[in-house]
Amino acid sequence: MRTFSPAAMLTAVVFSTACAQQGPGPGMGPGAMGAGHQPMFGSDYTAGWSMMSPEERDEHRRRMMGARTPEECRKIRDENAQRMNERARAQGMGTMPMPMRDACSGMQP
Repeated sequence: MRTFSPAAMLTAVVFSTACAQQGPGPGMGPGAMGAGHQPMFGSDYTAGWSMMSPEERDEHRRRMMGARTPEECRKIRDENAQRMNERARAQGMGTMPMPMRDACSGMQP
């Protein structure tokens, strides 16, 4: 019978717990998981995503998830894009490119 060291068992438990707690990857908002009625967020949907801190990303995600209408979603999206454009200009980067996808397109009115 093969036995495993306590350290190996602990490593396996920690790793499996971390994997189980992970949510959707970058660029995958709830709509990517099939809901289809909530705003999206991430690098494909959010201007300046790569310039945002983890805390800013969490706050943006929270605000986007709280949007109740497509209009409110677009307002949140546009305010973030404006902040990221200001940050990019301040860093000499010019204007941020528009995201590849519309974060609010999947919302139902």
